[in-house]
Amino acid sequence: MNFFKIRIPGQPPTAGCSDLLVEDVDTPDTPGFIYSEFEENPCIYLIPTDRTSLSDEEVSRWSHENDLQSEMYMPFIKESTPKEIHLSVIKQLREATTRWISSRYPHTKAIASRTLRTVCRLSPSVIFNLLCEKYPSACVFLFSTRRHGTWIGATPEIILTSEVGRLLSVSLAGTRPASCRHESRREWDLKNIEEQAIVTDFITSTFKAYGLIPMTKGPDTKKAGPVEHLYTEICAEGICKNFLLLKSLCPTPALSGFPREAAIEAIRNSERDPRQCYGGLIGIVREDGSFSTFANLRSGRLDTPKQQIELHAGGGITPLSDAEKEWEETEIKLSTLQKIIVFR
Repeated sequence: MNFFKIRIPGQPPTAGCSDLLVEDVDTPDTPGFIYSEFEENPCIYLIPTDRTSLSDEEVSRWSHENDLQSEMYMPFIKESTPKEIHLSVIKQLREATTRWISSRYPHTKAIASRTLRTVCRLSPSVIFNLLCEKYPSACVFLFSTRRHGTWIGATPEIILTSEVGRLLSVSLAGTRPASCRHESRREWDLKNIEEQAIVTDFITSTFKAYGLIPMTKGPDTKKAGPVEHLYTEICAEGICKNFLLLKSLCPTPALSGFPREAAIEAIRNSERDPRQCYGGLIGIVREDGSFSTFANLRSGRLDTPKQQIELHAGGGITPLSDAEKEWEETEIKLSTLQKIIVFR
């Protein structure tokens, strides 16, 4: 059985299940949960909402069954990314972003990600509830299918929402450890400012390509668990009768890099492990055709038969990146789930 649970900030959790998994969905006609793998112009999968009441026993049983079956299509990553491997990837991507700089692309970036495989003895429902409690401003999600296994996370990043004639996307990029309450307001460094500006420019350009008039608000600083980011809202009047705009936004430079095509190719050539659903989209489609989608970040793939989890984290690499600092950034991001599952 395919199933999902999702808690959008400020809203109660919703859930659903279906024996059906719809592939390559183009329109928000059927209510349910949507998700994708990490890829350009992605194939969107839909778990319809055939039933909304899920017991914890069902969630645990279905997760176990789906995890066993999904390994045939999407094998588990057997070990964590060694530090020396990730540092090598960072250096390769830093060199690539330097080569890409031109009059057409004055600012460039690529996202380097890594995997941490660790013990996880908590049930999926318990982790979901703990994440909802720990991160009230995040979109907390849990989904499981026979094709992609069981994924769980608490993401801060909106990709696109379509509600009441209004479209909203968010440029969330640039990362540093979260400020303490007693700290005075800190200035952001040039590397993070440029990294976030790339994402903002990409989203506004994509909106314009669809005849929309984007309006921006920001950048501001937004806390997301143990880190904080630069945050800009991009909104426009309009409605989405299909997923063309959503697919064009995926993956944004916050998840891949810029120029996007070159960044995705460089990522695939340098990273040891496939990203699978990490960096893809997740979200909910409602009865009225409105939808809310988020980036699959601060997340992991559960391996319930072995009581383990594959955690994923990444960071934006630019010509100004310091490899050790980028490693430390992923350590902090990984703690979003580690604090929930490892120390209990």
